[in-house]
Amino acid sequence: MTKPTVSGNPSVPKPLVIYGGPLFDGEARVWPDGCIYVVNGRIEAFGSEESVFAVIPRTAQLDYNDTDGALIAPGLVDLHRHSGLTLARGLWHRPANTGQPALSRRIARALNEELIQLSALADYMEAVRAGTTVVFDLHSSPLQQKNSLSVLAGAAERIGLRAVLGYATADADGADELNRAIEENSAFIENHAEHPSIRGMFGLAHPRLLSDAGLTTVRDRIDPPLPVCSCGGRIGRLRDNDLLSDRTLLVHAGKITPAEAAWLSSSGAVVAETPRSLSHWADSAAIPAVEPDRPTGLGSDSASPGLGLALRDLWFRDKAHFSSRAVSMLSTNNRLAARLLGGSPGMLKKGQTADLVVFDYAPLTPVTEETLWEHLALGLCSASARLVLAAGRPIFQDGGFVGVDETLIREECRQAAARLWAQLEI
Repeated sequence: MTKPTVSGNPSVPKPLVIYGGPLFDGEARVWPDGCIYVVNGRIEAFGSEESVFAVIPRTAQLDYNDTDGALIAPGLVDLHRHSGLTLARGLWHRPANTGQPALSRRIARALNEELIQLSALADYMEAVRAGTTVVFDLHSSPLQQKNSLSVLAGAAERIGLRAVLGYATADADGADELNRAIEENSAFIENHAEHPSIRGMFGLAHPRLLSDAGLTTVRDRIDPPLPVCSCGGRIGRLRDNDLLSDRTLLVHAGKITPAEAAWLSSSGAVVAETPRSLSHWADSAAIPAVEPDRPTGLGSDSASPGLGLALRDLWFRDKAHFSSRAVSMLSTNNRLAARLLGGSPGMLKKGQTADLVVFDYAPLTPVTEETLWEHLALGLCSASARLVLAAGRPIFQDGGFVGVDETLIREECRQAAARLWAQLEI
C-alpha cells in the first residue's frame, strides 16, 4: 500500500490518519487492519487500511498515527456517574454512626462550589483516560444547589467531554430543598437546550430521599416529556406522573416486575446496569437479564474509571450470553446519547465529528466480530487510552491532557479531600 505524498500548506491543520490496529465501529463491525481518516475534525472514511488509503487524495498533507497493533474505537458513552463522590474513595467501608445519614448524603451536604468543581475535574479526567467521551452525571449538593450543574458543565468543557447532567431532586430536608432542585434542573435544561456538547436531564433522587408527594410536585412543576434520570425503582410512580418516556434513564432500578417490564418496553425508557456497584444494593441480584424489547444500557457509577471493568463483570456473570448483551447495551448507550446530544456518539459515521480512542491494548489473538467482545471485557479492564479525540480535536495524547494542568488539579484535589474528610470527622 502506497501512502499519499506529503505536500501542501503547512499553516493549514493537516488531516489525520489513524491506522495499524484492529478497528471497532461502536456497533458490531470489526476490521483487523483498521484505519480512520479525519479531515477538519470529521470522519471522512473508515474501514480497512486498503479501502481508506484508496480514497485519500494523493497530494494530501497528513498526520499519521500508527497504533502498532493497538485497538482503535469510537469514544465510549458512560450512562451513569456520580462525580461528586470522587473525593470519598477510601470511606465506603466505614459504617455510619447511629442516627447519621448515609455516607453519600453526608458527602453531598459537604460539597461546596470548589469541591464540586475539583471532584468533577478528577472524575472526568479518569473517564477520558478510560476511553470515555460522553458522560451522564447525576449530582447532589443540598447546600450548594444553585448553579451546581453549571460548575459541572464548566469542568466537562475544560476536559473536553460531552456531558448530560442532572441534579438529584430530593425533599429529605424539606420543601425548600425540593424547590431549589426543581429550579436548578429546569434552568439548566432550558439554558443548555442548544449547547453543542452539554445537555440537561431532570434528576430524581432515590425514593428514600424523594417522597411520592415530592415526585408529584415535580410532575406539576415541569412539562413532560423532559429528559429524566431517576435513581431507584418506582417505575409505576414515574408512569403515573407522566415521567416515563424514551428520554427516561433509570439507574439502580432493582427488581423489575413483569408489569414494570411491560411499561418500560412500551415507553422506551432505558435501564442502566452498573455491575461495578451492584453489590452495594440489596436487590441487585434480582436485576433481570437484558430483554430484546427493553433497552438496557451500561454505566460505571464512578465505581471504576470507565466501562472496561463493567464489561468484565458482565462477562464473568454470564459468559454464554455476554456478546449479545454487550452489543445491546453499548448500542443502547449510544442511542440515548444521540437522542439527547445529537450526532452519533459511541459510533463511527462518515461526516460526524470524530470521537475516537486508541487504547493501550494491542491484542495478541485475532480480533473479529466473534472475538471482539471478549477482547473488550478482558482487555479494556486494565487498559487506558493512548489518544482521545473528542468533537474532532485531541483532548488526551502522549500521556497527558491537552491544555489542562493535570498535576495541579490532582494536588488541589488532595488538599480538598483532606478538608472534606476533616469536615466529615473521618
